[in-house]
Amino acid sequence: TAPDAQVEQAETALNVAAAQLDSAHATEEMRQSELRAAKAVLIEPGQKSDPGAIDCCIEITAPVSGTVLSITSSSARPVTAGTTLLSIGPTDDLEIVVELLSTDAVRLDAGAPAHIERWGGDRSLVAEVREIEPAAFTKTSALGIEEQRVRVILEFADGEEVPPLGHNFRVYARIVEWSSEDTLQVPISALFREGADWAVFVVREGAAVLTPVEIGRRNSDVAQVTGGVDAGDVVITHPSDRVADGVLVQAREVADPG
Repeated sequence: TAPDAQVEQAETALNVAAAQLDSAHATEEMRQSELRAAKAVLIEPGQKSDPGAIDCCIEITAPVSGTVLSITSSSARPVTAGTTLLSIGPTDDLEIVVELLSTDAVRLDAGAPAHIERWGGDRSLVAEVREIEPAAFTKTSALGIEEQRVRVILEFADGEEVPPLGHNFRVYARIVEWSSEDTLQVPISALFREGADWAVFVVREGAAVLTPVEIGRRNSDVAQVTGGVDAGDVVITHPSDRVADGVLVQAREVADPG
C-alpha cells in the first residue's frame, strides 16, 4: 500500500483539480453571460430580431432567458440606457438563501445535509449546503439587537422532486451540523446544572440518584452523553424542586393524548 503521505498528497491534488474545474465552469458561464449582454447592447432601439414582425412595439431583448419575476415600472415613460425595467430569472433552477448567525455558520461545511419544511406541503424536501458566504452583515433582530448574520446558500438534492416554489418564497430550513448512527443520548428536559457541571437524576432501586454527566453535542430535543450514564438507565425528565438525591420515586404512566 502507498504511504499515508502519498495518499494525502494525491487527495490534495484531486481536491485542487476539482476546485480548478469548478472555477473554470463558473468562468465560462460568466463569459457566456457577458457575451449575451454585449449582443443585447448592440441591438438598436426599435430594431427587430424578426424583420417580418408587426410594427407596433419596440422590441427589447434580454441577455438571458427565464420567467419575469417583477416589473419595475408598468407605466409608459422615457428611460435612459441601463434603467432596470424588470427582473428575469430561471425558476427551474432555484436556490435557498438562509441567513444564519455567524456563530452557527462557522460550524457548517459545504455539503452538509438540510431539510426544507413549512413550504406549504406535507413532506420535507431534501437539500444540501452549496456555499457559505465569506462575509457577514449586521442585521437588527425583532428584539432590537444587532446580530452578525451570514448567508448560507442551499440547493435541492439530486433527484428531489421540487414543488412549484418561486422567487422570494418563504421556507423553513433545518441544517444538519453533525450526526452519528450510534450515540448515547438523554432528553434535554432531564439535564440541569449542578454547580459548573451538567447532571441528571437516574432512577436506581426506586430512588433518584444525582448523577454528574458529560455532555457532547446537543440540539433542542436531546443531548449526546459522553460519560456518567449507561444505555438503558432511566432518567427523570423535568425534575421539580421536590426531587433530590435519594428521594424515593415511582414511574407514572402518562395518558396518550390521542
